Amino acid sequence: LSGGQKQTVVIMRGLLHDPPLIYLDEPTKGLDPIVAKRIRAFLKRFVQHEKKSLLLTSHVLSEVDELADRVALMHQGSIPIVGTPDELKASVGATESVEIEKAPLPDATRARIEQLGPVLFARERNHNWVSFGVSDGLTGAEAIIRVIREDGVRARFRHHAVSLEDAFIHYIGELTEKFDQ
Repeated sequence: LSGGQKQTVVIMRGLLHDPPLIYLDEPTKGLDPIVAKRIRAFLKRFVQHEKKSLLLTSHVLSEVDELADRVALMHQGSIPIVGTPDELKASVGATESVEIEKAPLPDATRARIEQLGPVLFARERNHNWVSFGVSDGLTGAEAIIRVIREDGVRARFRHHAVSLEDAFIHYIGELTEKFDQ
């Protein structure tokens, strides 16, 4: 059997005894995206139709967002926050994030961006990116792009809706350990 087939068999074997609570530890770890998507879709339908409870542990926060009704973020044995995925994402303070490559971004340009109406906050995303939380993605992105163009800055840019990963970083912070040394 392939890895995906083996994982599917393990999950099905766990459901044979009709347990009221299903505990899964990283059920899609190591699976290709198509098989992982099928397993998530099956679990979601199964839990809803059979009125089961699912306790899921995962480092894949997009998977948690898709499957969970309630989320407990855990770090070093403690749980600093619990809520629905939407509550956790809303608690970040912005609906969307516009990120700009840090190296070519002058301090004066960053300061101008931070003063824009739709920009709610700025955070160092990591060594290479600055993340600007915005109240409206389109308006915020347009305003930020306008400032960057006016200042002649040529930096990479990316945009995304606030995710559970953003909530995790908001509450837990960036990992400080260095793995490349």
